[in-house]
Amino acid sequence: MDWLDLIPYIHRSSYLKLPPNFYEVIEPTPITDPYLVKFNHEFASYLCAPHSSLAPEQDIISFYAGNVVPAHLKSIALAYAGHQFGYYVPLLGDGRAVLLGEIHSQDGALWDIQLKGSGKTMFSRTGDGRAPLSAVLREYLISEAMHGLNIPTTRCLAAIASKEKIYRQNGPVPLGVLTRVASSSLRVGSFEYAAAQEDDQLLRSLANYALERHYPELLPSTNPYLELFKKIVDRQAYLIAEWMGVGFIHGVMNTDNMTISGETIDYGPCAFMDEFDFGTVYSSIDLAGRYAFGNQASIAKWNLGQLSLALLPLFKGEKALEQMHEALNSFTERFSQYWNKKIRAKLGLFDENVQPVELIKKFFSMLQQHKPDFTNTFRLMSHAIDCERYQNDLIKALGNQPGSKLWVSDWLHCIKQQEIEINEIKDKMNRVNPAYIPRNHLIENAIREFIEHNDSALMDSLLAVLKNPFHQQKGTEHLQCLPLPHERVYQTFCGT
Repeated sequence: MDWLDLIPYIHRSSYLKLPPNFYEVIEPTPITDPYLVKFNHEFASYLCAPHSSLAPEQDIISFYAGNVVPAHLKSIALAYAGHQFGYYVPLLGDGRAVLLGEIHSQDGALWDIQLKGSGKTMFSRTGDGRAPLSAVLREYLISEAMHGLNIPTTRCLAAIASKEKIYRQNGPVPLGVLTRVASSSLRVGSFEYAAAQEDDQLLRSLANYALERHYPELLPSTNPYLELFKKIVDRQAYLIAEWMGVGFIHGVMNTDNMTISGETIDYGPCAFMDEFDFGTVYSSIDLAGRYAFGNQASIAKWNLGQLSLALLPLFKGEKALEQMHEALNSFTERFSQYWNKKIRAKLGLFDENVQPVELIKKFFSMLQQHKPDFTNTFRLMSHAIDCERYQNDLIKALGNQPGSKLWVSDWLHCIKQQEIEINEIKDKMNRVNPAYIPRNHLIENAIREFIEHNDSALMDSLLAVLKNPFHQQKGTEHLQCLPLPHERVYQTFCGT
């Protein structure tokens, strides 16, 4: 078999340069009879030039299963704290993951290579350190979909399964191990943990590491820690706008699940919204709707507030608190800018001379009232620009009321006011309004088909269309439809 063997190119993590307070050196726990479910050849080609591996296939599977750690690596579990549903937990950490090392991709970027579901660590608490295969496949599918949607995200390199069982609420289930690749494993919770040690030198070492690794251009700044915080604020404002632009709901936006790199991380009880509703919640553990679709921006700002408090000991002078407040409060404006730009593009309103504030406000009012399919409604709009049949379909989607017809008329007027060719507008809209998202019922069906029947056909079909989600592909209309009543997914679950 022709493999992309990256193992010789993975080196020890630079995280090991930090004081040992920040990690536990520990090897993954082996699993029995591992076998490969998915390997991301395309991503592996980006990470390292393809070649025929000299290593036997089983040795490579053993590596991605966590059964063997090469002698040149030192695997570690990271320590961090976090606010979970608003309540502070002083020590969380990688309870079911180990960081194997790092790799430089062909473009010079540095990536963490981590195994999830690799066994107990000192941070496991009462957990078994394992991941069900269902959670592994879910993260593989959704993170690849996010990448296809051009949203910053961690990615998956390999998904390994075993006939070995673990126990969850629904009884014994097959376990899996996921190889996750991220530009950063640093979270807001990492800084909360460092600050809680009440040792400014420890905190400074972490902040300096973050600057050197992720934002070296900020090092010459007069106040690099303030600039670091501003950069993280901006990255998160952009990320949340991108999530909401495709109807994504993270589901568990605790501070330990917010990266400083601005990548989406930890695909637990996440989901994509079908019918529009600001109050949409899927996560089975979000009983009060704290992390509902429409709350995500305010929660991101709250999380950043915790980061500002953690970083504050690094600031000196009378204006320190004022500077941090100003930087934190800039989130609202930055998110608004990114969100408005995204929605204008989705509605085809690219001309800055057209100011559709009331038009957009009314549009979301109708979406909230009538709850049409979020993805398909936006995708429909490029067709509706110059086709009466699709205009009628849009009016129906928006409630089929006199106000719906008036809104469509006003929107078309704004479209035609622009000094841009209609075909160019339609093309631009189709580049931001996906034809496909990883709909929850399809994800669940694909996972079930593989686990129960060893059938990967639906999973492969999803991965194929989600690689190019803005391009309409023949014979895939069934992947664009709302679920039937018996297919609906009302809750999504964490894999712990």
